[in-house]
Amino acid sequence: TEAQTRQILVELANYAEYHFSTEEAVWASALGPDPALARHQHSHRQFVEHIAELQAGQRPFQDVLDDLFGS
Repeated sequence: TEAQTRQILVELANYAEYHFSTEEAVWASALGPDPALARHQHSHRQFVEHIAELQAGQRPFQDVLDDLFGS
């Protein structure tokens, strides 16, 4: 259902925030200021922005499903 999908997106966003912050801290301690870390952080930001877009409710629900499942 739409409500279940929206809840899954909330849980995904919360987990991504936890995972990305933990991973980035490990990378930063191991690599210091490194272009690879900056690129990786950028990919994280893109993912978070994409999930936020899906959560915003500006698109029809079927479009969100198609985006998530590649239909």
